[in-house]
Amino acid sequence: MGMITMNFLFKNASVNTIALYIVYYSGLLLSFALRVSDSRKSNGRKVFDPTTFSFLCAALFSFPFVRVFLVKPESSWIFLSASKILLAAGIFAPVVFKKRGNVSLIFLFSFLFLSIVAVVLNVKPVFLEIPSGLAFLTMLFFERRPLFVVVCVLFSISSFFAGKSVYLVHLALGGVFLAWHVFNETVEKQTSSEQDEDLHFILSKDMVHRLKNPLNAISVTAQLIRQKYPETSELASSIERMCEKMTSQIEGILNPFAFGSVKRGELEEEMLPLVQLARIKGLEVELDLRFESFPIERDIFVSLVTNLFSNAVKYTEKGKVSLKVKREDDMIVVEVTDTGPGLKGGQRGMGLKVVEKLVEHLGGEMKIRVEGGTTVEIRIPTGRGRDVGFDRRG
Repeated sequence: MGMITMNFLFKNASVNTIALYIVYYSGLLLSFALRVSDSRKSNGRKVFDPTTFSFLCAALFSFPFVRVFLVKPESSWIFLSASKILLAAGIFAPVVFKKRGNVSLIFLFSFLFLSIVAVVLNVKPVFLEIPSGLAFLTMLFFERRPLFVVVCVLFSISSFFAGKSVYLVHLALGGVFLAWHVFNETVEKQTSSEQDEDLHFILSKDMVHRLKNPLNAISVTAQLIRQKYPETSELASSIERMCEKMTSQIEGILNPFAFGSVKRGELEEEMLPLVQLARIKGLEVELDLRFESFPIERDIFVSLVTNLFSNAVKYTEKGKVSLKVKREDDMIVVEVTDTGPGLKGGQRGMGLKVVEKLVEHLGGEMKIRVEGGTTVEIRIPTGRGRDVGFDRRG
C-alpha cells in the first residue's frame, strides 16, 4: 500500500520524502496546539501533561531530519525513530498507567534521555523502532476508539520500514490521523461541557421555580392577613417586601454575575434591615454614602458590603458601627468600622472569608486595622464586571 502511494506522489524521491516529512511534522504541531488550547480552556494552568509534551518533543526531535537527509541520508532516519519513540512513550504512559502524574512524566523523561543518547551515538533506527512499535501495538488492547486504532496501526506498521522511503508514508498518515483524533477529542469535550452547562441551567431554573412557589404563597398569605386584620398592615407589608426581595435574589441564580450599576438609594434600601438590627441591639449607626452611582457587578458588590456590615453588627455588643462608601477617581472605597472586640488571634471568620473571595473576584484589595475595634477598608476599581451569565429566556 505504501509503495503504491509513493508512485502517485512526486517523481523525485528526495522531494517526495521531504513533502511527507512536512505532513508528519505538521500533524505533530497541530496535535500539540489543539491539546494546549483545550488544556487552557479546561483549567487555565496545566498545559504540559505527558501526552502534550510528547507531541512537542517528537516534533523537535524530528526537525533536523531534513537537513541531515540532504547531506547524509543514511544517518537521518534516527531522528524520525527518536521522534516516534517519544510520541509512543507520551501516549503509552497515560493510557497504561491511567494517570498523568509523576509516573507518566518519569516514563516520558526516561525515553527522552534514551532518544538523546541514540541520536548522539547514531545507533541503528531499528533499536528505537522495536520498542515504539510494540508500544503502539500494546495500546490497541487499552483504547478501542476508531481513529486511535488507526494511529496505532499506522505507527506500528511503520516500524517494519525504518530507513526506507515508504517509512515516511506511514508516519505522515499517522500524523494526520493523530491530529484528527486529537481534534475529535477536543470537540467531544467541548460538546460534553456545553451539555453539562445546559443541564446545570435546567436544574437551576427548576430550583428557582421550586423556591419561588412557597415565597409567592407567603406573600399572598401576608396580603390576606393585612386585609383581614388591618392592625397588622405594617408587619404584613414588611413580609411582602422581603418576599419580593428574596424572589429577586433567587432569580439572580440564573445570572449571578450580571454587570450593572449600584445606586446610592438601592444600597441604602439593602442596608435597611441590618441598620434596624443594629439599632435594636442599641448600637449607634453611621451610614456615609458619598456617591450617586457607579458601574460594577451589582449583586456581588451588594453582597460584599452587606456581609461586611452584618459581620460588624454581629460581633459588636455596644458602641458604634459605621459604613462609608465613596469614589476616589476610578476606585470605589468601602470602609466598615466597629467598636467590637476585634479579631481574636488574627483569625478571620467565615464572613470575612466570603468578603475576601468577593473582593478578589472584583479585582480589589482589602486591608484590616485593629485599633480599639476593627476597620476593614476595601478598594475596588470601577467598571469591574464580567458577563458570564446565560443568555436565555423562559
